[in-house]
Amino acid sequence: MGDPWRLLYYWRSRHQRAALFAAYDRKAHAAGLDCLHFVLSFDCDTPDDIEASEIAEARLRKMGVKPVYAVPGELLEQGRAVYGAIARRGAEFLNHGFREHVRWDRAVGAYRSCLFYDQISREEAAEDIRCGHAALEQILGVRPRGFRTPHFGTFQKRSQLRWLHWFLRGLGYEFSSSTMPGMAFRYGARFSRLGLFEFPLSGGFTYPLRLLDSWGCYRAPGRTLGEAAYRDEGRQWASLLRRERYAGILNYYVDPSHIVRSEAFFETVHAWTEAAHNCSYAELLPGAVTGCGRGE
Repeated sequence: MGDPWRLLYYWRSRHQRAALFAAYDRKAHAAGLDCLHFVLSFDCDTPDDIEASEIAEARLRKMGVKPVYAVPGELLEQGRAVYGAIARRGAEFLNHGFREHVRWDRAVGAYRSCLFYDQISREEAAEDIRCGHAALEQILGVRPRGFRTPHFGTFQKRSQLRWLHWFLRGLGYEFSSSTMPGMAFRYGARFSRLGLFEFPLSGGFTYPLRLLDSWGCYRAPGRTLGEAAYRDEGRQWASLLRRERYAGILNYYVDPSHIVRSEAFFETVHAWTEAAHNCSYAELLPGAVTGCGRGE
């Protein structure tokens, strides 16, 4: 209720869906996106994701899908061999900060989130970004072009995002993928009004403004959605965009350890490959050539 624009788009997602989706298509074309793309990214936030990344990546590679990786620097060090091999196969890596932002809580026997950028100073956040950048260069020999904020859902205020883009631009970054699905409907699947190019994450068919991720469907305590819902929501959204011949980006992220044994997940990815062209974020920057043609 404190954000009138979000309330408006939520209302439209419930009562004016056709008009909302048509506007999404128009904004995609206006941004130079001439067809439907999809980006699958792996947020590798725990040690469990190291082995899971290797297993899931091998299966996805057989499907012709290349995930993008967002790994905190401390975990890059732990998984140097696995992530190094993945990087050498050409995967795109985002700077995801340096310090681990999920810790194992022995008292409850579960992982707990920590290190929220909205709860630390800008100086601390800046240092975490710098160190994450250095880790990618030193461990993988990769100079990152893009960034994803740890726990990005808590860092969505305009002032926060403008600071983030300003700081990243000073480091030579070209894009971020750190915003919620509503941004795609308000500004487009790719927009630059915050300073850099931004690629908002995607939602599902029933609630297109609600993030569709593996935590919400696979691991969140008290979750109301499950694996079947993840599959159905992802496939129906892709089917709608394909049927209407809409341009845009299916931009989904998961934690590999959540989905590595899930047939529902891989069925969903298969549906995305049938509806859209898989690519990296860098391939969606203006001037890049994708499977559908030039990005602008």
